[in-house]
Amino acid sequence: MIFNLIKSFYFISIITYFCERVSAQSGPCIKTYTDLAINGNDLNGVQGSSSLCCQLCQQKRGCLAYTWDNFNGGTCWLKSDTQPLYSKNGSISGLMLPDSTHTYSLNKTYSGPNFFNDWIFEGGGGNVADWVNESLARDLGIIGYQNNSVYIAVDHTNVIPNNSWWGRPTIRIQSKYLYNSGLFVLNMNHMPTGPGTWPAFWTYGPHWPNNGEIDILEGVYAMDYDQITLHVGEGCTMRHNDSQFFTGKYVDDKGSNGELKQVLDCYQYSKSRVDHANIIPNTSSKGRPTTRIQSKYLYNSGLFILNLNHMPSGNGTYPSFWTYGPSWPNNGEIDILEGVYAMDYDQITLHVGDGCTMQYNDSLFFTGRYVDDKDSTGQYKQVLNCYQYSKSSMSLSAFFVNIQD
Repeated sequence: MIFNLIKSFYFISIITYFCERVSAQSGPCIKTYTDLAINGNDLNGVQGSSSLCCQLCQQKRGCLAYTWDNFNGGTCWLKSDTQPLYSKNGSISGLMLPDSTHTYSLNKTYSGPNFFNDWIFEGGGGNVADWVNESLARDLGIIGYQNNSVYIAVDHTNVIPNNSWWGRPTIRIQSKYLYNSGLFVLNMNHMPTGPGTWPAFWTYGPHWPNNGEIDILEGVYAMDYDQITLHVGEGCTMRHNDSQFFTGKYVDDKGSNGELKQVLDCYQYSKSRVDHANIIPNTSSKGRPTTRIQSKYLYNSGLFILNLNHMPSGNGTYPSFWTYGPSWPNNGEIDILEGVYAMDYDQITLHVGDGCTMQYNDSLFFTGRYVDDKDSTGQYKQVLNCYQYSKSSMSLSAFFVNIQD
């Protein structure tokens, strides 16, 4: 199990339960549902009214539930399982009281002041977040225990510049215990929503994505719904008609001509997936599919005019137009046009070999400013090292040019 957070607070406790199915005599009926049917898992069908179904199920060994419909004047379909349920007008389904062999027993509770003792704090993050360790998280006040609740938050006092490689400090934690199956109950008083947020709760197996990932709870930015996502290895397909077993809809349920797909490929790297509708997780080793093209002709110099009617901007974008020489970075790279996320200006960047310096006073010759124009004490540097791998460089970017001036 993993938590990931971009903004605001979680107030949570987690309980895990486990059960093992064993055939046994059923108890009395405890719950009935109208206009719902259980798909498959039939033991047998018995003609009769809906009021007889519970008694018939009690008398049938291995019967855990039933569905009644008007087939053949009325039939009780005795079931060996309680799911999957789907909508069917006029049907009635009932569940039997489970005996001791069909109940869940408490295995592990994650709650209270010692909640974080059972979790591993992961580092990393990048563009959208900066996952910090437990000690720093406590110093920043973004984790703790207050008012009998665990809280997980994110830094909300600092301003993170658009050109920063690291996002806002927060945490990503993974349970120390591993599970093959179970019923996981997540109890939250509050979950963050709105721009800049990406709260998530998920499980995954080794050798991702071959052993799967189930994003149980995920909400991005202004989503007012939960997006449940599967990331799996090759060979996974789901039928469009399976959507009758859940509320909501598939994301990529239509083909290029707008027709409903009969089979949906849920392989992580399937070419048939509709990418603009899918969410790429933080754990993914690959980003969203796009293109990178290089001219067939090579140039030593020239005036290059790029005519754009539109350039993408906003979260998740990184449009760029650049030139570079062989044996990078020794023969240089000039990023002529570059915009990351919500930048409203052009960032011109030089990537060069050792021995490149720029005078701070050179900024007289362009609008904008240098990115790394101050040292650790806040004083303006007189010389800026633009060597790609310089330890004195505070940023990979040499300077900004504000195109609004």
